[in-house]
Amino acid sequence: MKKRLLKIFLIVIISFPAIFFFTKSVKSFLNSHPSFKIKEIVTSYPSYAKASEGRQLFLSAEARRAKAEVTSPTYTKEEIKKILNIDEQTSIFSLNLKKASKRLEEKPEIKKAVIIRRFPDTLIIQLKERKAVAQIGARRYFLIDEEGVILPGAKNFPFVNFPLIEGIDFPLSEPKIGRRYISQNLYSGLSIIKFLSSFRGRNSLREFKLKKINVKDVKNILLYLQIDSPNLSAWSGKTVLIKINIPEDNEAKDALKKKVKLLKEILPLHRPQDVKYIDLRFKDIMVGKK
Repeated sequence: MKKRLLKIFLIVIISFPAIFFFTKSVKSFLNSHPSFKIKEIVTSYPSYAKASEGRQLFLSAEARRAKAEVTSPTYTKEEIKKILNIDEQTSIFSLNLKKASKRLEEKPEIKKAVIIRRFPDTLIIQLKERKAVAQIGARRYFLIDEEGVILPGAKNFPFVNFPLIEGIDFPLSEPKIGRRYISQNLYSGLSIIKFLSSFRGRNSLREFKLKKINVKDVKNILLYLQIDSPNLSAWSGKTVLIKINIPEDNEAKDALKKKVKLLKEILPLHRPQDVKYIDLRFKDIMVGKK
């Protein structure tokens, strides 16, 4: 029994260096062989790019040259190569997919990055980019996404097509690009924007454009809606002040949705010059007069 165990032990000891050197040789071959080099980036949208991160796709190569296929309106193919340190000598095997994805996600515009190997010579890079939904501003104006992350491109004047969220406390220093702005009031404003964007189809609010939200008092959030509708001719081009609060449950959310939909019916009953605000915070809709 002891001799048998000793024999097995010796076989393992002798085999280990061979396995080690074999593995190292295979790795060196994969990293150095020209067939696996990345030499070109092509901006296209492959239908199979929705696969999970790191999954190996064994598909027939459409070209023998290595390609990294990228979908990104913000970054060019050359910028992607620079971020990932990809050059003509880079192999698809030498690139650590997880680290490369994290490197891309460090960019303020990128929310999620997925990199997939397609043998023998292709990298597929799919980027989910952060989309601006609103703006905040004090001395300068910054676009933010749905999570409150500050996006690049600050201006000295307001952006035209994004609602302004007011009533949040600004630090002495400017918000940092790529950082999430921590403010409960801001999150309240973003939740209202998400709520309003849930109106779709026949129940959409195309007649109303959200210009501004004041969230200084989260129990009395002020929405400034600009009306643009031939069906509301007296109100067209005017701005109406709406008072709401954040619905705490699904029942309250459904009730608020019904009230918002009724705005199309309530506004024609009143002249713009007579209306100070419309309050949707209570069971019955209240119209405040000037």
